[in-house]
Amino acid sequence: MIHRMKTKVLTSTPLYPLAEVMQKLSMNCVLFWGASAFVTQSAVEYVIGAALSTGAQARFLTGTFGRNTRKATFEHLRELAKQYPSFKTKVWSCGSHGKFHAKICLWRLSSGEAVAWIGSANLTDGGLQNQGELVLEVRGEWGSATIRRLRKAFESEWKKGQLLSSTFVNTYREAKRLPPDSAPIQGRMRRKRKRMQIYRERFFVTNVTRHIPEDSSVAEHVNGLFGGTAEHWVRHSASPLFEVLPGDMGLLCDTVVQFATVVEVTDIRHDGTICMLAYEPIVKREYKRDALQRLKRAGVHVDLDRAPRTRWMDAQVGVRVLKEMRRK
Repeated sequence: MIHRMKTKVLTSTPLYPLAEVMQKLSMNCVLFWGASAFVTQSAVEYVIGAALSTGAQARFLTGTFGRNTRKATFEHLRELAKQYPSFKTKVWSCGSHGKFHAKICLWRLSSGEAVAWIGSANLTDGGLQNQGELVLEVRGEWGSATIRRLRKAFESEWKKGQLLSSTFVNTYREAKRLPPDSAPIQGRMRRKRKRMQIYRERFFVTNVTRHIPEDSSVAEHVNGLFGGTAEHWVRHSASPLFEVLPGDMGLLCDTVVQFATVVEVTDIRHDGTICMLAYEPIVKREYKRDALQRLKRAGVHVDLDRAPRTRWMDAQVGVRVLKEMRRK
């Protein structure tokens, strides 16, 4: 049971695109509602298709702003609606189709938790993977006041839509040019990630030796410094960490819960002799299960009972660590 509303701001980065987070949410939901001004076929499959494949109910609302959405995408949405009785899709038709510009996603997870996204990202290849998108995530109970208001807002627009019909698809005329955020970029993103992994100049290793309670004054101070946007952060006094820059990758060895996590740094704050790093976890493994063996094969020795020394390592060691930690 979720007793407290939680919010955070998400940004898309090359190593941590919004697409991966959305797909995980969709694969663990029992219900998905989404609205987007523009939409691409592969993004539909990545998010909506993932939800439908697990038996979830889904609604999706879009429009014809600038007629940028491809006709083939509308055809794909129509085919999904035929294939899955639990899926309904509408085209916004308040006066004219062309002015719809909303972006909202709502998931009701199998755990009972609700997750809502409101922000700049369209349900397009670029919207889910480009750097530069900003999304506010809200988590709470499905019946909580904030989630109810978001549900009501979605349903209000949903009522203004018309079910996607064969007549609409057959008569729809797409624009000649694609919008910038709808161009397929998955291959380019994969190549960019590979280059970043291979040629990244440095890789740090540091430790976590104690956990700070969420309701403590220290945690409140740190969250205030990050403006409430950091869900994951580490507070440290080690001098090497003062050289860390956003985008740097590293290994956090948590000796409290005995987990090793490869992370990408998203933000940094210095407070006197203390350095605070906000990060997104890329891959996490338990010490006792297999993390120590994987790290040893990559050339990093971590003692089960002692925190590793904070230091910079060769970039190629970082590449090996990431590959070993990701390996099935």
